[in-house]
Amino acid sequence: MIAVIADQVKAFRHQLGKHVFFVGSRAVLQPYEITVQEMLENMALEWAGDRVAALPPDQRPAAALAAFAEAYPEGRDRTALLAARLADLRPGEGNVQLARLIKDGYVPLLFTMSPDDALERALAGQRLTAGEDYHCVVAGADAPSAIDVVVRESSRVVVVKCGGDISRKVLPLTEDEIRAVLAPISDMLRTVLRRMIVFTAYGERDRPFLEHVPRDGDRVYWVILHIP
Repeated sequence: MIAVIADQVKAFRHQLGKHVFFVGSRAVLQPYEITVQEMLENMALEWAGDRVAALPPDQRPAAALAAFAEAYPEGRDRTALLAARLADLRPGEGNVQLARLIKDGYVPLLFTMSPDDALERALAGQRLTAGEDYHCVVAGADAPSAIDVVVRESSRVVVVKCGGDISRKVLPLTEDEIRAVLAPISDMLRTVLRRMIVFTAYGERDRPFLEHVPRDGDRVYWVILHIP
């Protein structure tokens, strides 16, 4: 299957409007060796402590995130706490390889659920600068109309951050909050997600994004262990 995906992506090299990449919340953060989803859950669980101890283990992460989100409603507070936990963050091999694919013209449009800047750092390592060589927009921070125009009309690579951004002080934590962030750009999503999509690192936190993928679109490829 990887060979099939590679052939499709190569066929569309340097072409806009043909395919979309998605990097979800199971992207691994380096040097921590845990995923974005796990980092957020751990932050909430450590804060929640005994508040969720009586719940079954599989229910504790979601309950902790909901309680944490209620206790810290402001994005600046959430992102400050997350930034402190990511003080040693560095681009991982996945970020580096993705940045190379972007530089070489294989990824024209990328949606990511990562609120960190590991990809941006990897792109800088490839001498690509946001605003000059590619667009980086943030759902929940940038105006929906501006995101729509950039995604639909730009001739440059576009990165859309759908799971928050530490530098922009935006960090949706619960599924309902992510839905609320995506709702203003839903029309754009349902249009561009009719293209061929390659899903990678998909996690439970990403379900609200999946809800915008139309059933009558082009092919959808999953680079994960279990297709949702």
